[in-house]
Amino acid sequence: MKKKQLVKVEPVRLKPFLGMQPGKWLTILYAIVIVLIVFLVGFLPGILNGRMRVDFTSAAGNAAVYVDGQYKGGTPFTTWIESGEHEVEFRVYGQTIDSFVTYIRHPVFLTWLWPRRVTCDSTAAIPPALYQTAYTRFLSEVEAVSAVTSYDQGSPYEPVYTSYAQRGIPTPNEVVELAFAFISCSEMLEDAIQAARILAPDYDFSIPKALFSEPSEELSAQFASAQIAVQSTVKLGPQQTISYGNLSLSGHQVLPGTFSTGTGQTSMTYAGTVSALVSDTLDQAFYIADSEITEYQFALFLEENPVWALSNLDYLVGQGLTDSYYLSGISTSTAFPSNRPVRNISFEAALAFCAWLSEKTDRTVFIPTETQWSAALSALDNPTWQSGLLLTTKSGSIDSMLGGVWEFTSSVFVPMLRAQRLFRPDQAEVTRAALAAYPVEGDVIIKGGSYLTGADGGEIGFASRSECVEIAGFRVAWL
Repeated sequence: MKKKQLVKVEPVRLKPFLGMQPGKWLTILYAIVIVLIVFLVGFLPGILNGRMRVDFTSAAGNAAVYVDGQYKGGTPFTTWIESGEHEVEFRVYGQTIDSFVTYIRHPVFLTWLWPRRVTCDSTAAIPPALYQTAYTRFLSEVEAVSAVTSYDQGSPYEPVYTSYAQRGIPTPNEVVELAFAFISCSEMLEDAIQAARILAPDYDFSIPKALFSEPSEELSAQFASAQIAVQSTVKLGPQQTISYGNLSLSGHQVLPGTFSTGTGQTSMTYAGTVSALVSDTLDQAFYIADSEITEYQFALFLEENPVWALSNLDYLVGQGLTDSYYLSGISTSTAFPSNRPVRNISFEAALAFCAWLSEKTDRTVFIPTETQWSAALSALDNPTWQSGLLLTTKSGSIDSMLGGVWEFTSSVFVPMLRAQRLFRPDQAEVTRAALAAYPVEGDVIIKGGSYLTGADGGEIGFASRSECVEIAGFRVAWL
């Protein structure tokens, strides 16, 4: 058998390139590829995205940071900032407390793997000129948080007391006392205890602790005995009428005296202390209208104040003066007078009515405080329960204070105030004085119940200043 002959193949030889032998130009090629890969992976991302992570902090606590005029966040926070020179502003309560120019470097090597960080810190404290603003904002934030009495993972509690304490603002004792009087849940209590280490190390938390975290047998035992009813010494004075055009309001003078307000509670709970039986004193005489403001009387106001007309609803809602239910289902006709109490109006609208009537009658017309409203009720003998919306007037008397519709007062709802009045009268006096010195535009107390609550359900309620409710109206008072 004949053997096969292998075909001879010439070996492959790389040719010289640009006069260089293969070993040399291949080495150069490999080096170029490696350099290119290092450049594309290690340097190009940094060159194209020149920026650094910047940690913004402020000695003033939570400050708003603006970089080149654009809002970036509230300290402390971290964000990406492009390389180069930037003007940085730190603002608190809308005022600039610090500003400077900072330079952000342009690192390029492996920035995607190892992002560079730098700290941009402001050491500026809040200036004394902003202290009053700080107190007002703090109290407003506390009041808003107190409206929620239950928190969970879906809506976690955001610390308000410790956030303020970290600002390092010298704070008057009455502001701290008032802020702590708004505690309405265990989360707020724990937050306040932490903040008190800075704001008021000696503050007595025994009352909120007994309500929300550590029930006190001693305070519970005192609770029933502390609710002592006193015989009312408040009397009604002469009747008086104020008028403007077709609007006429009759009212009675309420003379100073002592009285009780609230209902006796058998167990010391948060809800119980809010409506507990307490004694109060009316120091100054005033006049209160014999009935609530009617739809017709409010229609007369609308005729001269078209800004409050229903046709202007979008504006009123946008300004936070009412909600979308404003005047819903209410007669605003002056041609066909309605004697039903006006409803679905906001507290802000009621204030506007008072301001208008004050101007037209040259009298000081206002929404009564809780003390004034309760004093007037205490002066009545066997007040009747209004079981519907149609006013039933009794000649020579103040009518419809119970039932009918809830009535606005000008008193802000403070969760701990009645408990303080029962157990810590000195603390309550500080709280009341602070409310006068640092007005809080929070939820207002409403009184009297409505035809829907029943005769036992009308001691106290509260509503936001823009809220419009079908079963809430108002009566006015004057000096």
